Amino acid sequence: MQSRLSRSYAQPVATLRRELIALRTSRTKRTGPRPAPAPRIREPHYIDERPDEVEGRAVPGHREGDLVIGKGGTTAVTTLVERTSRFLILIPLTGRHSLTVTQAIIAAVGDLPATVKRSLTWDCGSEMALHSDVTATGLPVFFAHPHSPWERGSNENLNRIVREYLPTGVEITSDPTYLAAIAAEINDRPVNSTTGRNQARYSPNSSKQMLPPPEPAKLTQASPEDFHLPSPLLFLEPSFFGSHGRKVHHNGGPPSEATS
Repeated sequence: MQSRLSRSYAQPVATLRRELIALRTSRTKRTGPRPAPAPRIREPHYIDERPDEVEGRAVPGHREGDLVIGKGGTTAVTTLVERTSRFLILIPLTGRHSLTVTQAIIAAVGDLPATVKRSLTWDCGSEMALHSDVTATGLPVFFAHPHSPWERGSNENLNRIVREYLPTGVEITSDPTYLAAIAAEINDRPVNSTTGRNQARYSPNSSKQMLPPPEPAKLTQASPEDFHLPSPLLFLEPSFFGSHGRKVHHNGGPPSEATS
């Protein structure tokens, strides 16, 4: 009897199932229909088809995009990064399905001039299944190869900084004012786009670049002559000094307390 059971359990699972012999597992039995599969990306254009000017970063308007997911995967925000200036745009979302994401992107960049919306590089996520709708607005969409996040390096680096404000495990708000404040603070950070140990430069969109901080004033030692300037109190009526208890020397010196 023991040898018979050993021979039975040595067979493949499919064979045992046909013989109505089920193995004990800790997996619960599936009940109900399976969820519908995620929409697949049809006719994608990969980054190999992008214009050559994208790689050089000399021509602005080429962007990289992705989603930053919130707690439980129920909330998210779209991040768009311009490759030349590293300018970040945070687009609020009310959901993660492809229709919501594409409509939010079209509303955010649809009115921009063509010179600043030349292309958009995305990952292979199903949220961009309706990429043809975005391309129809004049913003062609290209996809990075599967499991190749380094092909969207600018976006991945900015997503890491966004996580400092929206850490993993928290719900992401859809308040556009709050997200715009986060993007403005990130855009104001210094950007070091060179290799090596060169000094960091500010991105063109940084307020520190447009409004450089004033130089500190040089402190000099005061001389006694600095305190003998004509006082404006000389032009006031005499009654003013009586009511305020102060008087002024007529030689232009500083005021002093009146004596009773």
